[in-house]
Amino acid sequence: MNSSELFEMLLANSVCRTELKKNRDDFTRKHRLEQDAISFLNQLDLEELETQATALINKRYSETLSHIPNTARANGDLKQEFAQFAVDYWPNGHKRHRLDAIQFLCHLKRKKLVVDMFEFYWNQFQLKQKSISVKLYRAINGKRRILLMRRKGSLCRYYWRNLPL
Repeated sequence: MNSSELFEMLLANSVCRTELKKNRDDFTRKHRLEQDAISFLNQLDLEELETQATALINKRYSETLSHIPNTARANGDLKQEFAQFAVDYWPNGHKRHRLDAIQFLCHLKRKKLVVDMFEFYWNQFQLKQKSISVKLYRAINGKRRILLMRRKGSLCRYYWRNLPL
């Protein structure tokens, strides 16, 4: 592992940062670090690394909430839940905030917390290249809904209606 890969791993994974704090030599052997990575590690300020990692997770949290406002409102403060989620998942690419939002919604569903399925389907649609999608779901308020999502070029629109009981 080179120094860039090492830095990325340490920022993304709090378990690795804890291992490194406990014993640098064991960490170096376990991860089979290249010489440049070992040199990088020896110069690394662990407190500064922790500060950077916290700042990145806070930024991810803020960006994710911008894609799931109804779910955030329904659950209250999700910061601690996001911190647990962020340990195991680190998205890549220019659409990483939507990926983060979708995976965080899946995480919340597994934990049996409230998830606005409209937000889940809409974020998924934004990532895919489909031109049209129709979904049936139950809204947070318990009403059954139908959702139509359309794409024309780069413009995406949605329409929804409550269904009769």
